[in-house]
Amino acid sequence: EYAVKAFELGVDDYILKPFDRGRLKKVLERVRPSAPRETEKVNLRKIAISNDGKTIFEDIGNIVYIETHNRGCIIHAGESDYFDGKSIGEFEKRLEGERFFRCHKSYLINLDKVREVFPWGNNSLGLKMQGFEEDILSVGREKTKVLRQLLGW
Repeated sequence: EYAVKAFELGVDDYILKPFDRGRLKKVLERVRPSAPRETEKVNLRKIAISNDGKTIFEDIGNIVYIETHNRGCIIHAGESDYFDGKSIGEFEKRLEGERFFRCHKSYLINLDKVREVFPWGNNSLGLKMQGFEEDILSVGREKTKVLRQLLGW
């Protein structure tokens, strides 16, 4: 009678008293989500930013773009801007696999935050980012074709 009630509730398994430690261990191993091994990369969807002597954990989706500035980077994240002494190349590596693209030696952009793309300069493009429409970010000439493909344009 316990089994019928348990399966109606959608349980994975059940244990009756008196229970056997071996059986309990086996059930827990089967139903417990496995913890990632130390060597596995855990995708937290946040990035650590060292800013003014403290570490801020910003949601990756909030980052609009990152630009180089005075031997470091300014991270533009919605309403907040942070300065971090790390190189833009370091941020590019940390955001690998996310929807970020290095459109210029000085800019790493969140492709989901691109607002406008237009001809700019010598056979190149300029773009405006969501929330930063007053700023024009240039796209390197060698990056225009890849950017068009990534944006489906």
